[in-house]
Amino acid sequence: RMADMTNSCAFNRVGTQTDILGESPLWDGEARCLYWVDIRQPAVRRFVPATHALDTWPMPGLVGSIALVEDGRLLVALPRSIDLFDPCTGELEPFAAVPPLPQDHRFNDGRCDRQGRFWVGTMNNITRAPEGVLWRLDGDGHLEPARAGVCIPNSLAFSPDGRTMYFADSLRYTLYAHDYDPVAGRPGEPRVLAATTPPGFPDGSTVDAEGFLWNAEFNGQRVVRYASDGRID
Repeated sequence: RMADMTNSCAFNRVGTQTDILGESPLWDGEARCLYWVDIRQPAVRRFVPATHALDTWPMPGLVGSIALVEDGRLLVALPRSIDLFDPCTGELEPFAAVPPLPQDHRFNDGRCDRQGRFWVGTMNNITRAPEGVLWRLDGDGHLEPARAGVCIPNSLAFSPDGRTMYFADSLRYTLYAHDYDPVAGRPGEPRVLAATTPPGFPDGSTVDAEGFLWNAEFNGQRVVRYASDGRID
């Protein structure tokens, strides 16, 4: 852990590409590489630190988020489908049974819980009206709605013990924490973890090994590390 993060934290550029909207960074610990998406390119990218190799795979539509699969493929949330992507062949294969989404809606931020369920949100890509849904995707491809009335689903993350789920509807300027049942895969009622000051709102999040939540604050020009009680560390 770095001391005095405000003054000592250094940012280093990954690769030489320029993303239109880079999101969903995902480290593959076994392959020792970093995946992420450029939502509006649209593309999936991979960077290998050992060789500095950068691979880019164009996607057929806006790509909101990704997740690792045990066989080396990626789960890819495209605008109206959730597919399996094979980096070795570049091929996509349908996976989830996605019901018809309303016009102009697409999948956005997503994250796996500690048991491998994929949580992902949909949103109105044009108006950002509170019409989106937070979904849970099980390993058999079943997709179940868990929360409605979402504007921009973001900040999905899970505590190290898997018993707390974090989520933010960005346009509500609030990070929420939920008690999470890891067996049933169901979150409890939301409680406010932290609120941001407009125009800065909570975007992508991740949890470190110590249980702190790191949040990228869009329009706030900062990354914030929150303790599990909402205190800014």
